[in-house]
Amino acid sequence: MAPADWYPDPSDPARLRYWDGAAWTGHVAPNPWAQAPRPLQRIGGRVIVPSDALVAGLVPDRCSLHGRRGTPSRAQFLSRTPAWVWVTIVAGLVWPLIISLLIRKTVTVHAWPFCEECRGRRRRMLLLVAASLGSWIPLLALYSMLPTSDDGLRLLLLVLVCVVPPSAAVWFAEQSRLARGVGAQVAEDGRTVSFPARAWPRDPSTTAVGVPHGALGV
Repeated sequence: MAPADWYPDPSDPARLRYWDGAAWTGHVAPNPWAQAPRPLQRIGGRVIVPSDALVAGLVPDRCSLHGRRGTPSRAQFLSRTPAWVWVTIVAGLVWPLIISLLIRKTVTVHAWPFCEECRGRRRRMLLLVAASLGSWIPLLALYSMLPTSDDGLRLLLLVLVCVVPPSAAVWFAEQSRLARGVGAQVAEDGRTVSFPARAWPRDPSTTAVGVPHGALGV
């Protein structure tokens, strides 16, 4: 949950509203960093939002995944991790994942609304991270019980111990991010973020690109 501070008002990014650590208050002030957001673009089932507008405070007024009121929290939206990176992890290589994490584009939003269901999913994923790391103990115990003459089985189990628990922990940690459930994806140049259409209700500042009026059904 976000600490008490001034944040862009979810209902009007041109002003700041004070968050007391538990709820929005009635105290507002002009947002000196606000920029007039460029029109959102709806392309098929996606909404394209400029990154600078998100950083300035353009956010939905409720959880975009479940449609419920939520408390604001810091959210990081990331560019896509290539699928081949996960294949290399299964093969026992970790350095491609480290490189991809270092070079991916990140857009940080300081007051994105997340409901309690989103937070419950995060807690469950973190428990699975702990369980994955804890699986080292029984696997190592099993390894120590194998006869020293069975080199092939011992080598196979050693590879499993070194690869499976950390790979599972990394995957569950990625799934535990609150922003993961939003379905956002940062463009390769970092200038825009693509969201599912459900994340943004239709509003006057939205322009439909290449889609007949009313065809989106949102």
